Amino acid sequence: MLAELKSKTRNLKPQVILPLICLIAFALRLGPLFDNRFHPDEALFSTWALKIAHGENIWLTGVPVDKPPLLIYLSALSFFVFGQNELAARVPNLMASVVSVVLVWRLGLSHVGTDGLGIGKLGAGKLGTGKLVGYQSSNQSTTTNLPVTNLPSYFRRCCWPCRPSPFSLPRRLFSTR
Repeated sequence: MLAELKSKTRNLKPQVILPLICLIAFALRLGPLFDNRFHPDEALFSTWALKIAHGENIWLTGVPVDKPPLLIYLSALSFFVFGQNELAARVPNLMASVVSVVLVWRLGLSHVGTDGLGIGKLGAGKLGTGKLVGYQSSNQSTTTNLPVTNLPSYFRRCCWPCRPSPFSLPRRLFSTR
């Protein structure tokens, strides 16, 4: 019976493993989501997002924004959908961190092929269960969105190095450099 159980767990399909890793990553990020109050940077990002959500200053003209605007606009959308609260400010980073797990999985598969399923599992598992990543994704930090905007570009370079990239456009739009 134990040998049969071991063989079943070793032969899990990617259609089962990836959602399981994403579910674990999502669950691990929910704990810190409610533990901590707003950091001063989060309050600043949220005031910018609230200005956008209320339609007061959509382009943030006259505001010295030194961060990529993706987080601010996603937070504004989240405030519009979920209302004005701390959870709504942190939902975009929570979602971005789970999406980055999927992108790391796909990058591992594309780098080695279907034989690289172990690399995809390892990378996604490490990113999904990492303590620092889990903490960063539970607050409104701009570092969580960076993998989501950069990983598709890396994936494109691994698979199709000579073609123009449709994935480089989001990175160019949402980065400050």
